[in-house]
Amino acid sequence: PDDDVDDSKGYILSGILVASVLLKVFISQEGKFLAHTNQTRTASALFRVLFEKMMRLSNSSKNSYESGKIINLMTTDATGAVNFVESFHMLWWSPVHIIVALTLIYFEIGWACFVGVGVIIFFSLIQNLVTKKWVTYHKIMFKEGDMYSKGVKEYIEGIRIIKYYAWEWFAFNKLLKIRKIFLNALFKSMICRAITETLFWVMPSILMLTVFAIYTTEEELTLAKAFTVLALFKILSVPLGWFMLYLLWFVQVRMSIKRIDAFMEAEEISNFEDEQEWDNQVGRVVISNGVFGWESDSATEKAKKFQAVALSAPKKNPPAKPSKESQKEPNSPTSSTKTLQTDGGEEESPKKSDKPIDTKDVPITVTETGDKEASGQKDYKILKNINLNIQPGEMVCIVGEVGSGKSSLCNCILGEMDIIEGSCKKKGSFAYIPQTAWIVNGSFKDNIIMGKEYDERKYEQVLHLCELKNDLDTLPNGDETEIGARGINLSGGQKQRISIARAIYTDADIYVIDDCLSALDAHVGAKVYYNILTGFLQKKTRIFSTNAIHFLKGIPHIVCLRQGEIIEEGSYDQLME
Repeated sequence: PDDDVDDSKGYILSGILVASVLLKVFISQEGKFLAHTNQTRTASALFRVLFEKMMRLSNSSKNSYESGKIINLMTTDATGAVNFVESFHMLWWSPVHIIVALTLIYFEIGWACFVGVGVIIFFSLIQNLVTKKWVTYHKIMFKEGDMYSKGVKEYIEGIRIIKYYAWEWFAFNKLLKIRKIFLNALFKSMICRAITETLFWVMPSILMLTVFAIYTTEEELTLAKAFTVLALFKILSVPLGWFMLYLLWFVQVRMSIKRIDAFMEAEEISNFEDEQEWDNQVGRVVISNGVFGWESDSATEKAKKFQAVALSAPKKNPPAKPSKESQKEPNSPTSSTKTLQTDGGEEESPKKSDKPIDTKDVPITVTETGDKEASGQKDYKILKNINLNIQPGEMVCIVGEVGSGKSSLCNCILGEMDIIEGSCKKKGSFAYIPQTAWIVNGSFKDNIIMGKEYDERKYEQVLHLCELKNDLDTLPNGDETEIGARGINLSGGQKQRISIARAIYTDADIYVIDDCLSALDAHVGAKVYYNILTGFLQKKTRIFSTNAIHFLKGIPHIVCLRQGEIIEEGSYDQLME
């Protein structure tokens, strides 16, 4: 040993080495903690935004974004994007790490390092081809996954009809066809992923062997240099391998973000104009020159964008056409002879369809082909020339023939229809009583309170007004009785009275009532009308759609509709004259 060497220098170098390792561990763990915190915050923000957007979708948008697509957005796309946030920095950190490692290798072995660069470029080209194929198969998976979720939901909801008509095998075969396409695309995408992971493990070894082979043809490889270069290659192998996987993950997340972005641009419920000038007029509703429809050109275009950008499969992989035998399956529903029109605006004949109607990726409605459709134009107008001025505390009755637009006018006031022309203003909170009662799976009390603060005095008063006291005596556990899905253990009248009680309990400013008395017995309906609509709620704004003429006597404001237009308006006495 050299006596001139100071022993303290070795201790210092050892201390620096230990300190650098500890510093690396501390910085690495702190970085992971910050990345995980950022991931959690991003997840909270993204899921909240998606949920709020879902609640604000307009009726036309709901036709294009079924629950299956929204579930896939929440579970697959949003979750994948959130998980990627934690590892996002690997995309820029890995190339920097690779460049630094290659530079150090260059200082050790010279120009032979550039052979390694060539190997990296070669593997990158292979990875690029694999990624393109993977994207193709993933698009098919997105599309078929949405269709499968939609089909399962629809068949479960319609299980009674399927059982009644013995359509089990028909429904099963339709789902099986979609499932086979999805699984085929999934299998091919897994092959692409396997190739990527193979490159992950193979590329560093091939890179190292190639560089050493080229270097030894020109220079002698010493033991010290070999161990130094091996250590540098070990440093290089981790970012080089993971970079390929993160690149594939990035492509998947980019597709998911495109789907989320297209969903966020969907049409929302029509925004009401500024109502701040209406001081002390809570409960007022004013519609001026209003033209309303269930669909609009902008909503249709945005739905088409969602289909084209996020869900459409590549043209070179069209779905297989069903054979004539498969189109004539026994016990299958007969197809309509009318034109089938999709919400996306495309029309096609059932006889010339490329695929079964049950596997369409957008809802289908049957419509007659009118003059405007034949000329390539669509008329979305349902309500026209609507001018309505409802004062606070006023009761307005809407009457008209079946299909004249009474329910549409109620939904227009609620903001559920698209405003094509004119304006709609309102001030105050709303309570809506639909024609068909909506019941949740919960207790009798929960269906009335619906998350509101429990007020025993008001609750008892509501039960008395809605004639529900006698019904509680027949239930095994009173108001704690569990109500089955869709109110299966209640009669139609009981469900409707619970729906009315729920609206009254909310204590809203404006009540929109869409012919809710038609489901009640005559004597019960009369009690509910006089005790509630003209009695308990007399200081509230009430908009009542009905065909029961005997309830109109004495009403000061009656609106008569025909074919979506107001033809008469006035008091009962004025209209009778």
